[in-house]
Amino acid sequence: ERVISAEVWVCTAAKPVGAYRGASLEGAPQRELRHGEALSAEKEGDWLVLKGTDLCAPFFDEHGNRNFKNQRTLAMEAAAKPGGYDLRKPASDKSLGGRS
Repeated sequence: ERVISAEVWVCTAAKPVGAYRGASLEGAPQRELRHGEALSAEKEGDWLVLKGTDLCAPFFDEHGNRNFKNQRTLAMEAAAKPGGYDLRKPASDKSLGGRS
């Protein structure tokens, strides 16, 4: 059975999202997070702090769109769609809330 956790976040951005040292866009990104990538993190204000690291990723893009959704939100959104959602199946890109 697949476990859904609010602490697991999935990148829903169309473009890669940079993860930076600390909650600042200054400096070069230390890692790129791509659409569909799941990560263990905690939300702190407008940032996701990646667990086990000092890396932070901006929760919103420059236009105010969310870069990430947690697994629980994605499961609830998918369940509301016609046909429902089977938690035992891996999520497809479309169920991740991505832009087509």
